[in-house]
Amino acid sequence: MLALAPLVRVAVAWAAAKVPPLPDPPAPAGEPAAETVAAEPPTLVWDADPPCPEASVVRARVEALIGRPLRDEGEPVHAVAVVDTRGSQPRLQLRLRSETGVSDRLITASACTELAEITAVMVAVAIDPSLPEPTPVPEPEPAAPPEPTPAPVVAPAPAAPPPAAEPRLSGLVRASAGIGFGAVPGIAPTIGGLAGLRWPHARLEIGAEHWLMQEARFAGARSVGVDVRLTTGHASGCWVPSVATARLRRVEFPLCAGAAIGSLRGDGVGVPRRTKKRLLWASGHVAAAVLFVPIRQLAFGLDARLVVPFSRSHFTLDDYGVIHRTTVAGVVVSGVVEGRFP
Repeated sequence: MLALAPLVRVAVAWAAAKVPPLPDPPAPAGEPAAETVAAEPPTLVWDADPPCPEASVVRARVEALIGRPLRDEGEPVHAVAVVDTRGSQPRLQLRLRSETGVSDRLITASACTELAEITAVMVAVAIDPSLPEPTPVPEPEPAAPPEPTPAPVVAPAPAAPPPAAEPRLSGLVRASAGIGFGAVPGIAPTIGGLAGLRWPHARLEIGAEHWLMQEARFAGARSVGVDVRLTTGHASGCWVPSVATARLRRVEFPLCAGAAIGSLRGDGVGVPRRTKKRLLWASGHVAAAVLFVPIRQLAFGLDARLVVPFSRSHFTLDDYGVIHRTTVAGVVVSGVVEGRFP
């Protein structure tokens, strides 16, 4: 409901305004002035359709404010209030006539009951300006919206513990087995091992490798020839890029280069005097590997190495000539298993 105190002050202001009454029109010439007695208008006229309050309710409110019954005649104030309820908000057109003049007001409110209260207060103050200002009825505070029900807290699933940090420097040992071609006749099985130091993206290795014995025979004398084998020691340095996967801790791709030195041994077969000969073996190599690391202490994979001897060694037999000569380049492919510590 609208606050009433400002309306009371407005009503007092316009009730005190001095508006002279309009003079009566002059009587026609030659005719005596007729004495006319105009009917006095009603004290309060309230014209409003439901659901607005009835006129009796507004009248009773005026009487409550002035503290006495409202007379139909002899009151110093006459009020006409018309309420239009056709719009979105009801609108009051109020005309007050008193000894001080006529005042018209146009008031809009959110409810018709507010317009009825405004009309009653303004009429009461116009009748008795000494009335105390009525205490405005406080508007009810809007109800606070209900607090939303908090969503149930779902504890997140425990995250998998992060893998242990990779040590800056660690050791390694490796065993390998594979096949080689180029140093001895045909394709020879190879076995080897190495030890080394590794960093997150680099490693240094030293190791040994043995190519198992292979036979070299003359075409015209199958019982005459040389049995050849190779034993070397080697050292390598590697750059090790790596990637992490969902199933494995890491996959590494060592790219290595190094050199080897060793002994190429040949044993004569089918000759009158059995002979043994050792030749110096020296070579360089480049290698590439793929290593799967399921846990920090273990890796396994494949290693491929290109071997280039610094000189081409050969074996000869008296009366037969050259029976075996190393190739320009050789290849070794091995499967490897590697342990790491700590």
